[in-house]
Amino acid sequence: MARAMEVTRLASALRAADIAHPAHGLDDAGAAGVFDLGAQVRDVHVDVVGVAYVFGGIL
Repeated sequence: MARAMEVTRLASALRAADIAHPAHGLDDAGAAGVFDLGAQVRDVHVDVVGVAYVFGGIL
């Protein structure tokens, strides 16, 4: 669970950094890629937590 929280914080930090510094050299596609990465990390977090919940109930 701690690892999942770290992943969530990483995704939040990536989004916050992109919002706070829009002129960091990325074009619109690059910025969209950062947001997409954040969405992918969030999706993985949801999957990991769901699997941990299922296996936690079994074990």
